[in-house]
Amino acid sequence: SKWVFKEEYNPDGSIKRFKARIVACGYSQIEGVDWNERYASTLSADSMRTFLNDAVQCGHDLCEADVVKAFTNATLDEEIYMAPPEGYAPRDGKVCRLRKSMEGLKQAANEFMKLNATVIGEEGFKRSMLDPNVYTRTRDGVTLKVGVYVDNILVSFPPTAAGRKQCAEFFKGYGKKINLEIRGRPTAFMGVQIEYDLDKGALFVHQSKYM
Repeated sequence: SKWVFKEEYNPDGSIKRFKARIVACGYSQIEGVDWNERYASTLSADSMRTFLNDAVQCGHDLCEADVVKAFTNATLDEEIYMAPPEGYAPRDGKVCRLRKSMEGLKQAANEFMKLNATVIGEEGFKRSMLDPNVYTRTRDGVTLKVGVYVDNILVSFPPTAAGRKQCAEFFKGYGKKINLEIRGRPTAFMGVQIEYDLDKGALFVHQSKYM
């Protein structure tokens, strides 16, 4: 394993925080022994734009949440051992047996995708036939829609007391199984910046920062 360091940025381009994480050296894994499936779908750009357009047409508000240490939430089926990273040396040259998945493993994204779909389904949501990363639930006359991009979750909900309550209840139920950081109304998603004109009930999306 190794350490990986990176910066997390605010929407205006300033540095929000510095991050360090341990990453497994997945290149040493053997297919059929250490992993079997690595594919994981994510929300497409077209689906994301359609999701935002649908929210505007329905007069919905948006709320974003980020899964904390996403890949480490999924349990591994395979028996995998990992050498500890530099700076951490167990006695007698011992290695770590991984009970949970982690970044760097070939199956990490696939395992989290399956766990994520299960948890959202347990909250009463149905997957779209057009994009498996879009979910919908109608309960007590309130419709919520969820879009998933890896470890980012975007919820579209009616800006009513009942809508806000159901959105909060969804995050609470989800958070009991997978730890979440609720960020509120998003200013950026999937690399696209989002600006709101609340008086007109409109959204403006652009990639000025990227350009």
